Formats: sequence, structure tokens, C-alpha cells
Amino acid sequence: MSETVARIRIELEDTDPLVWRELDLPMSTTLAALHDIIQVVMDWWDYHLYEFVIGDKIYGEPHPDDEIYERKVYKAKAIRLGTLLDRDVRAFVYVYDFGDNWRHRITVESVRQGDADTEYPKFIAGARRAPPEDVGGITGFEEFLEAVSDPEHEDHERLLEWYGKPFDPEDIDERSLHVSINDFAARAAPEASRRCAQKAVVTGFVYVLGSRTASRYRTYVGWTLDLERRLAEHNSGTGAKSTRGSVWTLIYAERWPSRIEAMRREWHLKRDRSLRQRLARSAQGLGR
Repeated sequence: MSETVARIRIELEDTDPLVWRELDLPMSTTLAALHDIIQVVMDWWDYHLYEFVIGDKIYGEPHPDDEIYERKVYKAKAIRLGTLLDRDVRAFVYVYDFGDNWRHRITVESVRQGDADTEYPKFIAGARRAPPEDVGGITGFEEFLEAVSDPEHEDHERLLEWYGKPFDPEDIDERSLHVSINDFAARAAPEASRRCAQKAVVTGFVYVLGSRTASRYRTYVGWTLDLERRLAEHNSGTGAKSTRGSVWTLIYAERWPSRIEAMRREWHLKRDRSLRQRLARSAQGLGR
């Protein structure tokens, strides 16, 4: 028996030329599942927090600390695409990585009866490779493209080394996208649930790094599953784009029982300037 599917278009805002994807999704798709699907087709790593902005409501993964910042976050897994369409919602925003702030415009273009012999979601079309993780937002992506496309650019070799392989902005590797999204569609629900449960018990760390420059003392907040490895990446120029070119030391760390809790804590710690200032003063031997 076939199911009703929606053709959606995903556009990464402020990219020029535009990065976009089109997919057919079952109406039963939850926003949490849509997050996973977008991660696949954009080749993101699911390494940061996300949220869907729909009217005046935010859907994502709620956290008790949201109240401190006067944020009301509804559960993304509790609402389905079909419910949104029943409420006459045909366009909304998906935000990934609150630091780089990748904003995706999601538009429902059409609704139809799906094909009985087709597994959904199904990749339809797209253009332009999405930015690398931690490249530094739109401005950082533009600088990255300029450097990697020009062998004479002073940062050409360094940024290719940071990315780890050649980067062709025109090549979305459509064959791999089809394979990845077909694999996603073929997953049995019990297997997906088991993977989510396994992911949830992985210990995560939130950390603060410090770096002294000629004019000031800088701090950087991140999360990771491996503190030692991540610190080494920041100091070798293969960590976040904003940490390249500096020498960093670990000045603070917290251990959390799951990766999602670590990501949530990272979001809040980035906004706790008072704590970061105290840590910076302590690291410089200035007291509190």
C-alpha cells in the first residue's frame, strides 16, 4: 500500500550560488527524523545542536536550562510533517550549529500519493556542496572557497589539509547521496531506535580552551567525545576554523552522560560570559 508523500525543498540561506536539495518524504516523518535526513543530504556530521523555527515556536531537544534563557523548546520527535500541513504550515526554518548558524529554508512544494514500490525518503535533486563543519559560517565558507579554489592563495594548502581532501563546490556526489538516503529509508525502526539508544549513552565533554595573544586572552568553548584528541586538533589547525593559528590550553572541562547533553551544555556555556571571564582570569593567575 502506498503512502502520502511531500516534495520538500531545502535551501541553505545566504549561499550564492545557492546550496539546495529536493526530497520526497512520508507525511509521517517527524521533525527529529527530518533533522537526521537533512544531516545526510547536506553531509553534515550531526555534531551540533539544531532547531526548527515554525511560526513563533521552536522545536528541537528541550533542556532544563532553557528556562534560564527564556526559551521554550518543544520536542521535535513529537510533531510530524503531516501535522504541520494540517495546520497549513508549508514553509519553516531549520537551524543547525548555533555558532556557524546554518539556516535552511524548508518549503513543501507539493503533496501526492507515493509509489507503492518506492522506499521513502527519496533524494530527487540538488546543487552545490554544503559547507564543511566548523568552517565559520557564511563568511568563513566564502573565505574557504576562495582559498581552496586558488592554488596560489596563501591559505590554499593549509585549508585543504584542514578539510582533509579536495573540495569541489559543484560536486554534490549525487550517487553517494542516493545510496545514503536509500540506506536511511531502508532502516528498520527497531534498529534505528537501538542506534539512538547506543548514541545516548556515549559520554560527552564540554570544554573551555584559553589562548594568550599579544593584545588579549581568548577563550573557546566546544564539546567532544575525546578531550585529548580534540585539543590536539585545535593546536594542529584541524579543529574549528576560529581556533586556527593559536596555541590553546585546556582551562576547564565538564563530563556529561550523553553527547546531546554535552551539546546542550555547550550552547549554554558559550553564553555564560561571566564564567568564561572568571576562567580566563584564573588561567592568567589574576584571581577571580
